[in-house]
Amino acid sequence: AERMGIRQGIASGLGMGFTMGIFFGGYALAFFYGSYLIQWGLNTGGDVLATLFTVLMGAFQGGSAAPLVTTALTACAAAFKIFEIIDRVPETDPNPNGARLPNLVGHIELRNVRLEYPSRPDAPVFTNLS
Repeated sequence: AERMGIRQGIASGLGMGFTMGIFFGGYALAFFYGSYLIQWGLNTGGDVLATLFTVLMGAFQGGSAAPLVTTALTACAAAFKIFEIIDRVPETDPNPNGARLPNLVGHIELRNVRLEYPSRPDAPVFTNLS
């Protein structure tokens, strides 16, 4: 457990370091290019800062949407499993052309019935049901 915790800590630290490196590298590139545009008279300082803050706000909002994407992908995976269950062909072969009994009258008695699902034989549903 300790070894796994150390690995998770290293991975988390590297991931955060990479993210911050990209973040501050983007700042550096934006200020470098913005100063170039200002120096050559191609743009004003206000326009450069407005553009920088607009891009940053968009990036923050995109980052805020990341957990929602994870949730949507989890929902898609769950839906795929559900549709697989709906679309599967049952192992039993029902015969729709079987004989139909006319007006069956009588009583059904159950004695010592045991019901368990094949996937969970250790958890019986009924035991000695009468």
